[in-house]
Amino acid sequence: MLQRREHVQQCKAEYSGITQDDQGIQQVPENETSRNSRSDDSDRNFSGSEVQPPAADSAGANWPQNWPDRVVMTLATGFGTGFSPWAPGTVGSLLGPPLIWSATQFLPAFGLFLAGVVCIAAGPPICTRAARLLGAHDPGAVVYDEIAAFWIVFLPQLLLQQQLTVPVLCAGFVLFRIFDISKLWPVSRLEKLPDGTGIMADDLAAGAMAAICLTTGIELSQAF
Repeated sequence: MLQRREHVQQCKAEYSGITQDDQGIQQVPENETSRNSRSDDSDRNFSGSEVQPPAADSAGANWPQNWPDRVVMTLATGFGTGFSPWAPGTVGSLLGPPLIWSATQFLPAFGLFLAGVVCIAAGPPICTRAARLLGAHDPGAVVYDEIAAFWIVFLPQLLLQQQLTVPVLCAGFVLFRIFDISKLWPVSRLEKLPDGTGIMADDLAAGAMAAICLTTGIELSQAF
């Protein structure tokens, strides 16, 4: 009888061990399931909707599909220079002096005046549309305003029919960037105007300030 009881207790002990092992085995998938559940939950926000992947950059995500808007974006971003990862305003501005110089090689005085008026007048609607396509008030990718402002920077030289030499072009570029970046009054005030008007106005003001300094410097250099 004693041996029988010991045998029964041994069997119970073995059965208990097997049960614990089985429970341990069953706990593994439960843990994995809970981890998977937490992983799935981490892909959802507090409202229960799935978290969206990061948006693509503005160059790809906001590039329009119809041709009119593509033309607008091409002009507004300075043929893509506005998407430069480094100082897009400065990179886009590099197109300005060569553009003005090239125009002086092919257009008469009246043609230069007309080209400048058309370029500046087209600025507000172009910048307004591009800003809305990019979803920002004054997106850095829009550099049309910087390019168009050089019609103001070199306006005195164009009116006086002075030659745009390399030193003059470089000086005008540097002066314009200084006033555009420093945002001195009234540049800082004008950039608060709505839509493309504000985008254009502050750069035109910076261009006017650069034109005054450039013309003064040229006159002083010629006097001495």
